[in-house]
Amino acid sequence: VFVVEQEVVSTAAKTEIITTKEITLAQALEALKTSKPKDDIQAKIDVDHQLAKRFQAQEQEELSDTEKATLFQQLLEKRRKHFAAKKVEEKRNKPPTQA
Repeated sequence: VFVVEQEVVSTAAKTEIITTKEITLAQALEALKTSKPKDDIQAKIDVDHQLAKRFQAQEQEELSDTEKATLFQQLLEKRRKHFAAKKVEEKRNKPPTQA
């Protein structure tokens, strides 16, 4: 003797009206999600950040080069003035020569 249990499943059909605007909006959102994954966006942000760092470091090097050049020019000017003053002082301290 076989006993078969029967389940009665009532499926109430829910009818929703979907307009073409909703369909195109949903398709557009899905296309947007699939075309630009978050990983790609983050990779682009990382690349931009690294590029900005590189440009900033390069700009700082250029600034330091110009600063080095001005400091070197100041040093040369200071040495020139120092040795000119030393030369004048030695000339003053020179004993008179007898004729």
